[in-house]
Amino acid sequence: IAYWLGIIFHPYLICIPTLFAVLSDLALDQIVLWTIIILGVFVLPNAALVFYMRGRGKHTYQRSSRTPIYVLGLITLLLCMTLLVVFDGPRVLLICIVALIIWIPIQLAINNLFTKISTHMAVVSGCAMALFIMGKLNHPLLLLSMIVVTILTGWARIQTKNHTKLQVILGCLVGGGVVAV
Repeated sequence: IAYWLGIIFHPYLICIPTLFAVLSDLALDQIVLWTIIILGVFVLPNAALVFYMRGRGKHTYQRSSRTPIYVLGLITLLLCMTLLVVFDGPRVLLICIVALIIWIPIQLAINNLFTKISTHMAVVSGCAMALFIMGKLNHPLLLLSMIVVTILTGWARIQTKNHTKLQVILGCLVGGGVVAV
């Protein structure tokens, strides 16, 4: 169960419903357009790098393998930000991208200097915090669902031994904290 929760709540997947929720005030064609742009410019290149690295025996659970992923993530986010500015994209999406641009160097520094951080937890807690702040979790069941998803993600990361409790807590603090600030 923990393994499958890690797949279902994977950072590359959880961002899709989050994008739809963040952009829900726009027309459907705009939601789809900006979601496709973010997926094409940010998610797909980073996922491709992860799969390429796995083929070379470097896995994301290895702390030393994460730096190229963070660097490419930062570069592709800067490209997303540029596209949003040039094409007058949704301000709320620009704010989300800026939060990620701030988050990645923090996560990279902690990863390189201290310990690995759960990116699953950082992304899930960042998504949860963003949706909460934006008022998108405006029904008690939505709020409860996001809390449950966050707790289950943390539990799964510990249960599968991908992370320690400290790494999960750090992921939650860094991901949710950057968005809150």
